[in-house]
Amino acid sequence: MPLHWHQFFDDAQAEISQVKSEIYDGGVSKGLKNGVGKVILPSGEAYKGNWKNDLRHGTGVCRFPNGSIFKGEWREGVPQGQGILYSPPNEIIEGRFEGWKLADGIVKLLFSNGELYEGNMREGLRELNGVMHYTNGDIFEGEWAKDKRIGKRGKLTTGGGLAKLTGQFVKDQVDGQVEYEDSTGNLFKTEQAESGNNTTGVNSVDKSMNSNSRS
Repeated sequence: MPLHWHQFFDDAQAEISQVKSEIYDGGVSKGLKNGVGKVILPSGEAYKGNWKNDLRHGTGVCRFPNGSIFKGEWREGVPQGQGILYSPPNEIIEGRFEGWKLADGIVKLLFSNGELYEGNMREGLRELNGVMHYTNGDIFEGEWAKDKRIGKRGKLTTGGGLAKLTGQFVKDQVDGQVEYEDSTGNLFKTEQAESGNNTTGVNSVDKSMNSNSRS
C-alpha cells in the first residue's frame, strides 16, 4: 500500500512558506517566540509546543489543513528526530525524521488497509530485517530488499498460527526448499513453487522430516 508522507511534507513546506499573518499565544523573549506557545496560521495549520528564536524547536504537535498531524521533535523550524505522523485516512508512520523526510532506520508503519510493518527502511522502502502483519492474519518475519521479501530464512506464519513456513524468499515469493510446520506441530520438508499469494501451498512433502521422526 502506498504511503503519502512525501506529499504531506511537500504540502506542509508550501503552506509554511506562504504564511503572511498568524495568531500566537505563548512565551516571548526579545520580541521573538520562545519557550512554550501555540500558533494558528491563516491556512488553518496549528502548532503547539516549544519555540526558540521564533522557530519551532524542541517537542511539539502540528496539525496541517489536510488533517495530517505530526507529533515529535523539531529543530530550527522543521521535524528533526523521533516523531509520529498521522495521515488520513488511517496511516501512521513512527520513526526518525530528518527535515521534511523520513530518515533511514527502524520504523513502525500502519497502512490505511490495516497492515502493519515494524523494521528497517531505507529511502522510503522496506530493507534489511522486518516483520509484516497482513490483513488476512499472516505474519512474515525476515529480510527485505526494495520493499520485497528476500533471504534464506524468511518465516511466514499463516492466519491464526495455523501453519508456519520457513525458507528462502526471492522477489517477494517463496522459492525452493522450505520447512513447513502444520497446526499440530508436524514438520515437513517441502519444495515450494512461486505463488502470487502471501500464503502458498505445498507441492511435495518429504515425510521423513515429520514430527514422528523427531526425538
